[in-house]
Amino acid sequence: MCYYTQLGTDPLSVFIDGVHNVTYITYGEATFSINILLCIFLFIFNKKSINFGLMLACILPGVFLDMFFWIFSEILPDNPPQMINVLIMFISVIICSLGVSIYIHAKIGAAPVDSIHLFVINRFHIRYKFVRLASDIIFLAFGFLLGGVVGVGTIISLCFFGILTDFFLNKMN
Repeated sequence: MCYYTQLGTDPLSVFIDGVHNVTYITYGEATFSINILLCIFLFIFNKKSINFGLMLACILPGVFLDMFFWIFSEILPDNPPQMINVLIMFISVIICSLGVSIYIHAKIGAAPVDSIHLFVINRFHIRYKFVRLASDIIFLAFGFLLGGVVGVGTIISLCFFGILTDFFLNKMN
């Protein structure tokens, strides 16, 4: 939904968008490719995080992203009012933060990028919101350099995603 608003997406998605633009593969294929690279990193540095949940989180998002982009283009109106887009962006950040918190708390396997976050958190005893902010800044910088779309939604995500996920994780614990 964040991508649909055209207000900019979360920093990792800006990076994915940049890779998508440079390589001319679909957004879903770029997501899958980056997830595979992150899994290779995890295999080298933290084999314990490799599990069935991680594999599902590596493979399925790319497929579903391309499918939902097609569905949204068919059913949602073009150019909704900006206030609707901003509202969709805030709701998306809240829902995604809650979702990430739930699957991290459940310990059934996290997405590749979140598995790296958890590795850093456990290794260096840093809170999620700080690890997320640092990785978001890195992904945003590279994504911007690759031509990924940056907008107000990117700033909303950068400012609130890590804080909200950290908040929800603390409530669950």
